[in-house]
Parts: sequence; C-alpha cells; structure tokens
Amino acid sequence: MKTFFTAHTNEEVKAILDEIGARSLEFLYWSALPKEFAVDGDNSWPSLSEKEAHEKFNSIISKNKPIDTLFLGGGFYDHYVPAAVDSIISRSEFYTAYTPYQPEASQGTLKAIFEYQSMITRLTKMDVSNASLYDGGSAIFEAVMMAWRVKRRPAVLIDRRLNPIYAQMLKTYTSSLDINIDYASRKDILNKDLSEYSAVIIQMPDFTGEVFGLKDFSDACHSAGALLVQVFYPISLGLLAPPGDMDVDIAVAEGQSLGLGLNFGGPYLGIMAVKKDLVRKMPGRIVGETIDRQGKRCYVLTLQAREQHIRREKATSNVCSNESLCAIQSLVYASLMGRDGLKKVAEVSHRFAAYAYNNLEEMGVEVVTRNFFNEFAFKLKDINAFYSMCLSEGILPGIRMERLSPEYKGMLLTAFTEKLTKGKVDRWLDLLRRHIRD
Repeated sequence: MKTFFTAHTNEEVKAILDEIGARSLEFLYWSALPKEFAVDGDNSWPSLSEKEAHEKFNSIISKNKPIDTLFLGGGFYDHYVPAAVDSIISRSEFYTAYTPYQPEASQGTLKAIFEYQSMITRLTKMDVSNASLYDGGSAIFEAVMMAWRVKRRPAVLIDRRLNPIYAQMLKTYTSSLDINIDYASRKDILNKDLSEYSAVIIQMPDFTGEVFGLKDFSDACHSAGALLVQVFYPISLGLLAPPGDMDVDIAVAEGQSLGLGLNFGGPYLGIMAVKKDLVRKMPGRIVGETIDRQGKRCYVLTLQAREQHIRREKATSNVCSNESLCAIQSLVYASLMGRDGLKKVAEVSHRFAAYAYNNLEEMGVEVVTRNFFNEFAFKLKDINAFYSMCLSEGILPGIRMERLSPEYKGMLLTAFTEKLTKGKVDRWLDLLRRHIRD
C-alpha cells in the first residue's frame, strides 16, 4: 500500500485557491501558461521526434530579442571572464569536490581553499579570511552576528546607502533575533553616540556608486568601542585603498565580480576577512597550513566553530558549508589576471564611467554621484520611457533604483565595465540625448 504526504490538507488548498480566485489547481497551473504552449485534450504535448522538438523550441527561442549591451550594476557586474577560468574549474578535481570533511583525503581541495584565503587577504590587506560564505548579503548578516558576539551590544548601525537588496536580506535574517538594526546617513553616523552599537556597517563604494574615505568612521567607531564593517566591491580595489589600509575591522563583499559572471543570479560568493584578534569569532570554516608527522606540508580545517562541528549553543554560525567551487573560480580568475590585470580592469571600467559622466554633465543631466569608481546614479524624467527605448535597441541601460527603494525615486544607476566599448557607450549616450530632446 502506497502512502503519500502532502504539506496541505484539501481544506487548506481550497482556502488558498478561494483567496486568490482560482477554481482549481489545474486552472491555476494552466492560467499561468502562455497560450502558445497550451494544448487541448489530455494536456500533453504531441509526439515529436528529437529533430522536430529542437526545431519547435528553436522557433520559440528565436522570438527573443537579444540584449547585447549591459550597464547593470548595484552589486553584480558584467565583467569579462577569461575562457581559461571555466576550463580550469571544470576539471573533476575541482568540479566534483563537495566539502572537505576528511582533511587527510582532501588535500587538493584544502590547498585550493587555502590559496583562496591567501588571495583575499592580499586583496583586502586584512589579516585573515575564511573559506567563503554563500553570497554578499549573507556575509553582511554574518558580520552583524559576529560583531554582536564580540561586543554584546544590542544594536547595529547601518549607513542608509547600503544596497537595498542587502538591507532586505538583513531584515529577513534578523527578524526573529534580539538585534536592533538602525539606519542613519553618514553625516549622522559621525555625530551619533556609537557606544550602544556593536558595529557600524558602511558600503564603500555605496549603492549610488559614491566613493569616500573611511578614516573618520574608523576613528569614531574605535573611540566608542564599536567595530567598523566595510562592504566593498572587489574589482574596485584595483584602484581604491583596501579595507586593511582604512583600519576596517571586518570586510565583506559579494565576490561575483571576481570571475563568476552574472549566471542568471547565482550561485555567487560571500567574502569575509577580519583583523587577527577577531579570528576566533569568525563564522564558517578556515583552512590552515601545518606540518605532518613526517615533516611534510599539509592542510587542515582549523577553528571550526560551525554548528555541524560543535554544540549549537557554542557555534559562531549555523552556516554549514562554504562556496568552494565559486571561491576556487575567483582564485583562478585572480591568478590569471594578476595584480596588473586587476588594476587594468579597474582602470578601464573607471575610464568608461568618467567618459559617460562628462557627457551627462554637458547634457545638463542631474548626476547624484560625484566621486565614483565605475558606476553613478543620475535623475531622469520618465525613466520607463528611456528604459523601453534602450531595450528596443538591445541595451539594458541600468537599474531603476526606485524599484528597490522609494528614496531613489526618478534615479537610474548605471555601471561601466571593461566589457563595454566606446562605441557601445556612445550608443547609450545617443539614446539618452534623444530621450532628453524628445
């Protein structure tokens, strides 16, 4: 006799359907399906050969209008990924390795993660890196929890210019915790009594692309006994001062820009690096280098304060793993690019942004961001009309910031990377001139 489990009773299903106005589950499913995919009778596809199926789907795919130029940013960037990156990480030693539960049998994976950690510490000039986290948003949450464990103060203060996506993730993660999340402008942060806060979290460059110094914030935090957390953009460190040089306590980032591509939204990579005196409060895992009984160099998992390894009440986090493949992918990218290559990517990205910025100034466009690395925000009348115009030309012109937060009403955030060309930037500028003129 077969036994089935369903998460909802028939009465609960009916109540849900009544609430949304659907007659039945079948009606709900088929009403969401485009009419060209619907068939009569028993709701099954007609029998097709493999060749006929390919032709059928190719005819549908051909209706898509391709986008060939991206100006999207806001934490996720269209940087060029050399073909060698995918070739190297597709090797079975990397691609099929899960997680190094048995260090003695996972020396290759552990060494790769150790090299990733070394790369992150060199990039950020911080003392220690963990083996990676899930993504930028979860890394910020882990930084909040880490600061709370260190300082035991009930609140965290966050700059209002934090990416709204991260702010929403943080709200979700902390909704059932006894941690108060306060927001303030950077000016107010410097004038505020920080003695009640575990940490101050500042994104630099911020969500609008603004670049600014952190020395005043570092001094204010440390004089009040709080930690300073910087949310950084890895590629920007090809030109900007790293967190370690600005006396940051915890540095976190979304690592997507380091060779991961956009990938339809993931999987991505959470980066975390800290000062040495905070290492025992870090979440996740850390790979260390040591010597075995025969005097040979080997690698081990060390300071494993994960929930899977110790009692839950003693754990620093309930994070169960790290993004090994994504971390190794970023390591391969950074190794192939080298110091000069990363600097060149940053320089070209900034140069395109500066070129576009100067043209917007000449047009009389109100640019919100004054000091920037590779993206800036500007105000525009009827953004939706401009967006539609660009889409018809195969261009994604940027992020409509109001969709993420109402405080950015009428603003467009536009990013520039080395994948662009002067011709593509000029094409975008010409569409913007036409929009302003019309």
